[in-house]
Amino acid sequence: MKISVLCNSRLAIPAIQQLALSGELKGVGVPDRAHEDNEEISYVCNRLNIPVHTLQHTGLETNLVEWIKKWNPDVVLVFTFPYKIPETVLPIPDYGFINFHFGLLPAYRGSDAIFWQIKNREPMGGISVHQMTGELDRGPIYFIQKVAIVPDDTYGSHSNALSFAGAGAVSNLLLMLKQGKQATAQNEQEAYYYHRPTLEDVMIDWTKPADDIIALINACNPWNKGAFTIQNNTPAKIIHAYKITYEEKHHLPGFIKSITDKGLLVCCSKNDHLLIQTIFVNNEFLNSCRFQKTSWKEGFCFYNP
Repeated sequence: MKISVLCNSRLAIPAIQQLALSGELKGVGVPDRAHEDNEEISYVCNRLNIPVHTLQHTGLETNLVEWIKKWNPDVVLVFTFPYKIPETVLPIPDYGFINFHFGLLPAYRGSDAIFWQIKNREPMGGISVHQMTGELDRGPIYFIQKVAIVPDDTYGSHSNALSFAGAGAVSNLLLMLKQGKQATAQNEQEAYYYHRPTLEDVMIDWTKPADDIIALINACNPWNKGAFTIQNNTPAKIIHAYKITYEEKHHLPGFIKSITDKGLLVCCSKNDHLLIQTIFVNNEFLNSCRFQKTSWKEGFCFYNP
């Protein structure tokens, strides 16, 4: 089977390596966007002698048709490609375009299911492999490969797990196609669309339980350099923290109880506290041993913007 890949993320790299080594991968397409992931994809493909073609958003339909004619793939596999594939192009390959959605469909439609699943403290994420149609994330599903989200998983660590699972998912899909197995329609009653995260979505609400705040912090690490908060009119992003529970008198949510070389001890709801160990502030990453060198003091308070 001849295969081409469209991608925009290092999530695709293990699958690209596997397909290249099997001799099935004929070409890779990336969008015309300056992005470090695309640089890594191009580097890997060059090492594997796989041609990489940059696809312009302007005139995408024509560009895709030419790209498909060049490599004549039986199927195009899509990994987080940012441009909507024109509906007229989808049926050109024999097996069409098949998307690897890094989230559980239909409950987590949208461009960043990884963020929302970690923020929502879901126990499982996964890869939903589905036929692409004219409607985003709505095509029939071949299968869903679930991947656990463990309590200390960050966006980065869960993405790594998904990327390696993606290579296995490709093998499973190709076997299904060769056996003539069909995809199954999604249950629209279970469907929900999540928008791309905004500033409001990554802001810490200090009145929330510590577990919810930690989930948000993990969901923002590393892509947003942490979850957003403000202290003394200075924006800060918290990258790593863990929960501590005290029975002693509690202060207002966001109150800094202590600053030591172990971190910042900050109040949340009830008796929950966060021990914050890594922060991005003033364009600098600070770990706990450097917090005492900042202008922050015990008794100061983080607050919601």
